[in-house]
Amino acid sequence: MRTEFIQLHPNDNILVALDDLKVGETLFHKTLKIEVKNFIPAGHKIAISNISTGTDLLKYGAPIGKAIRDILVGEWVHTHNMITKLEGLMKYQFSPSEKLNEQKGFSEKTFYPKFTKIVLKIKKSI
Repeated sequence: MRTEFIQLHPNDNILVALDDLKVGETLFHKTLKIEVKNFIPAGHKIAISNISTGTDLLKYGAPIGKAIRDILVGEWVHTHNMITKLEGLMKYQFSPSEKLNEQKGFSEKTFYPKFTKIVLKIKKSI
């Protein structure tokens, strides 16, 4: 019995292997018994339910890809059976709240110089 995997969100239809999973190994997740169908390298995805062609693949509770063929429970989920939905430009803007600046010990004068020193030390060592 192996438990070297993680489900990142309760709505996910995949698990992420935390260790290499070999063909024939059995995973137990909640009420599911999953037989590993393909070798799955650590960090890769495994289906926890049958996934039909065209169905979204959910990781972090969000669609990260779409199945391009039927995927069986226990199969490796990767570029051979899915396409990504993570393409395109995503914009992100950091806008700290006033409360962040009011937190005890936080100030741009104390935080940023320390961070700059760490970055400079790393650059010097490279």
